[in-house]
Formats: sequence, structure tokens, C-alpha cells
Amino acid sequence: MPRNEVLVTLRKARGWTQEDLAQQVAQVVAVLGSNVAPDARLVSAWERGEIRWPQRHYRHALRMLFGVTSDEALGFIRPGKDPARRHPRVLVSVLDFEESSTVRRADFLKSIAGVAFGLTAGEDLQSWLGVDPSRSVKPRVLGASDVAAIEQTTARFAAWERSQGGILSVDAMLGQLNWAATLLDKSRFASEQVRRRMFSAVANLAEVAGFAAYDAGMHTEARRAFTLGVHAAAEGEDWPLRANILSDMARQAISLGHPEDGLDLMQIAIYGADGRATPATQAMLQVVLGRVYGAMGKVRECRNAIAKADHVYEPPTDEDPAWISYYIPAQLAGDSGHALYSAAQHDVSLRGETANRLATAAETYGPKYPRAAAFCLARLAAIRFDEGEPDEAVAVGRRLLDIGSGVASARLNDDYRLVYAHAKRYQSHGDVAELVADLP
Repeated sequence: MPRNEVLVTLRKARGWTQEDLAQQVAQVVAVLGSNVAPDARLVSAWERGEIRWPQRHYRHALRMLFGVTSDEALGFIRPGKDPARRHPRVLVSVLDFEESSTVRRADFLKSIAGVAFGLTAGEDLQSWLGVDPSRSVKPRVLGASDVAAIEQTTARFAAWERSQGGILSVDAMLGQLNWAATLLDKSRFASEQVRRRMFSAVANLAEVAGFAAYDAGMHTEARRAFTLGVHAAAEGEDWPLRANILSDMARQAISLGHPEDGLDLMQIAIYGADGRATPATQAMLQVVLGRVYGAMGKVRECRNAIAKADHVYEPPTDEDPAWISYYIPAQLAGDSGHALYSAAQHDVSLRGETANRLATAAETYGPKYPRAAAFCLARLAAIRFDEGEPDEAVAVGRRLLDIGSGVASARLNDDYRLVYAHAKRYQSHGDVAELVADLP
């Protein structure tokens, strides 16, 4: 059995003995709410290669301690998998936090954020976040006006990100998140209600900043922001918002080719939000679940999730939280169209319904959502090419270029490449050749 030289090297680089590492892991799993802990003999078994795939909570703790984002980066090998063929995993799963989701964290940022984001011994939150110590936040008592200020800033950021894309907005959002997280770390609260509202407000800011980073292709930054948001939402006892952030993580997992992670995340999200979410939020969660199933090639499950979303959906009202206000009927049509587009790769009979949903969404999004409309048009163009309708595809592609011209998004750039891939066989068609030449 080959030794796990990767884990040995990581341990020795920290100057730890096997007993030291066992104690470090024990501390982390205790924070996560588990009462099981390893000893030096178990660490030795990991390093000798006798145990090549430790239990999930141990792998999670080790990822946190060494600041890595995959089990492979620890030298572990999933049973039955050829390590030479595995793609790197960049999402840190939050599955191991599920058991401790109702446990009160006495010091949220120092205990949870510290381990969740891979802080090393002696490294404080400000250093990890990249905050300039000379501009650190002074301790004070936070009130309702402080909560409102973050909520208003987040709303403006969300509108900016949806209209112009994450590339142009992500730096400003991450900077604001740095400040807000440090504010939580340094301040006290005027009341328990203010404390919960402040954690929810910062969770929402983390979600918006994380999604901007995801849209900009900055996946490590997105993962960190999302994970901070998950725990801030739990600290604020805002379970629907926590589910919303988990759904964003599932979308990222799909994009990175790990829909199985997305399924785990969505199961946690839907379970945690059960009985607490409004109809718009319930529908959104079901649609993202459908997107996961579509990406996994599970056509029947995808269609069932979309049908459930259609059934429970009601447009958001003033009674809904602000963060779900974007889930208008066009968004439901577009998201479900994306889910069915993936499923249609396995069942071409779905192309018609998929095209109808995507076209409806693109027509009804309105000027506030150009990026979302562009995503729909890209897949609609791909379907038209696949259906042998190059003229219709070119017309859709031209609309895509027009609507997407003011959007700076790594995801949209990927969609331009999707259109190109489906258009290649028609390049002898003059209009298609011109469209392909004009694609960014």
C-alpha cells in the first residue's frame, strides 16, 4: 500500500507530530459539533496509506487545517476511482456542518470562519480577508441603522451585478464584505434582534459578493464568500437565506463539473428551508435541484423537480425577503429552461419545451436583467443549430450579441463559446460565418 506522502509533507511543513495533527483535527471536529476524534494511530494509518479515504468529517477538518479545497490535495483517493482521471475539486462542501447547524457558536468569526476558511495558527481574520490593519474597524455598538446601511448597499450591488456582470463589480463587493465581516468581529449589538438582522444582512452581502465572484470566474473567492454567508445566515437563524446561498453553491458545483456536490448541497438547502420558505423561494430551490438532475443526466428527476417548481411558484411580493425579489416569472422560465437544456442532451424530445421556456424568459426579462436574458439566448441559439435551423439560430445569436454587449461575465463568455461550438458545422453558411466572427 503506497504511503500518503502528500499528507506527511503537509504535516511536517507545519512542524506537527502525528499526535499534534490528531489534536488539531479533534479541535476542528468539536467546533463542527462532532464528539468523535482521531488519535495518533489513526493519523499514522492515513499516512501509511492503510486508510486511503477517511471519514467525511475527518477529511473536512483536514481540508480546513491545511487550507486546501479538495481531498485529492491531501493525498486521499476515493474508493473505486482512478486518481489519474479525477478532476480537481474546488468546492469545500458544507455537508459536515449540517449536524451542527443548530449549535450556537459563541464566537462565530473566530471559531467558524477561522476553520472554515483555512486560517493557520496565528493568522487572524483580517489577514485572511486581506483587510489593511491600518484601516481596521473600531469596536462599537451596532444598531438598526447599521443593518439598514448594509442592506441598502447589498441591494445596489445586486442590481449592479445582475445588469453588468460580476467582473466589473466583484472587487468592490469583496472589499465591502471584508469591512462587514470585520465589523461583526469587532462590535457588539444593541439587541438580540439587531444581532440576528446584522448576521442576515452580512450573509446576504456574502451571497451577492460570492455570486459576483462566481460570475467573474473567481471560484476560490466565491467559495469563501458563500461559506461565510452560509454560517452568517445560520447565526442569524435565517434558514431560507441559508438555503439560497447553498443553491448558489450548487450552481457553482454544476458549472465546475461536480453536480453530485450540487445534489448534496440542494438536499441540505431544501431540508433546511422546509416550512420556512415562501413559494418563490421554494420554486427557486426546486428549479436548482432540477438543474442538478439535468446536469447528472437524470431526466425524469429533472422534469419532476421542474413540475414541482411550476406548481408551488408564486411571484414574489412585499412579504418575500428582498433577496428573492429577482425571481420573477421570467427567471422561473429561464432557470427551468437551463435545467431542461441539460436534460435535453440526454432526451432530445425535450428540446421543444426547453426552447419555449428559454424564448419566453428572454422576451420577458426586461432591461434590468440583460445577463440573464443573454444566457437564455445562448442556449436557444444552440438548440436552433442542433435542430438544423441556422437562419433562426443566427437571428437569436444576433440578439444575444446585442443584449450581452454591456455585460462583463466569465459565464457569458463561456456561453459565447457554447454558441460557437454548435455553429461550427454551419460555417459555410455566410450569415453563420459572420456571427461566429463576431462572437467575443
